[in-house]
Amino acid sequence: MLLHEMCHIGCPDHGKQFMVKMARLNSMGAPIHEEREFKPGFYPLREAGRTIADLVLELPEGMAWSEGRHYVAKALLLSVRDLKRQIPWAQRRWEHLQREAAKERKNLARLLKVGGMKDRALSH
Repeated sequence: MLLHEMCHIGCPDHGKQFMVKMARLNSMGAPIHEEREFKPGFYPLREAGRTIADLVLELPEGMAWSEGRHYVAKALLLSVRDLKRQIPWAQRRWEHLQREAAKERKNLARLLKVGGMKDRALSH
């Protein structure tokens, strides 16, 4: 963690300069724990949409942004504050995907219910 923070000297975010520093430490055998921290080409802004979509599906359904933002920030290697500053649309995306997932669950439940009624009708 200390090495991670030291790489922020001169580069406050997780951009290209930060990644170069982390990759250099990794090549020297430094104990870097988060795989993405030294993965060349990992840029939070590029990964944010996909990361949010994945987390909406993986985390408990209906999780509010106030809790989900911590998971998103961690996955993108950002603080919650930096997430809000660097990816201002993240909350809107999270909430949109939560609504879409809820609709899909509702539709699936309805289909399963209708399918169950048909099965019961056929068995009588």
